[in-house]
Amino acid sequence: MNKFIKKINEFPELLQKLIPVFIWRTLINLWSLTALIIFTYEFVNGNPHPSLTVHMTMIYIGVLTIYVGTKEFRRWHNAHQPSRYGEFYVFTWTMMIITFAVLDVIYEEMRISHDLAALYISIISIYAITRESKRLHEREGK
Repeated sequence: MNKFIKKINEFPELLQKLIPVFIWRTLINLWSLTALIIFTYEFVNGNPHPSLTVHMTMIYIGVLTIYVGTKEFRRWHNAHQPSRYGEFYVFTWTMMIITFAVLDVIYEEMRISHDLAALYISIISIYAITRESKRLHEREGK
């Protein structure tokens, strides 16, 4: 059992060695841009491919969760490089949702997909959790 616990404790260090931060940041940037394009296309065209937004939502939430999780491991193991990218992403998605909501009311053919709403709730939830984790980390003086 001790070997298992030791391996679990070594996981963040192993993850840092195998996948550098810039790769995760590149992946999240790529998937963010892809998601923004797909959801904009679907919104403007009346959601002609609903399965596309379902898959995009699942992939994006997965990649975002892994990216944020590795950042939190690094934070709690004192290997984290502070950044403000989270605020940028939340701001971007918030502006997109607000813009789409206004256009949804004005133009009958444009509709916000349920997947976009679910994705936005996931993004702000992940952001809120990481903010709380950061606050706890600072309070504990790590």
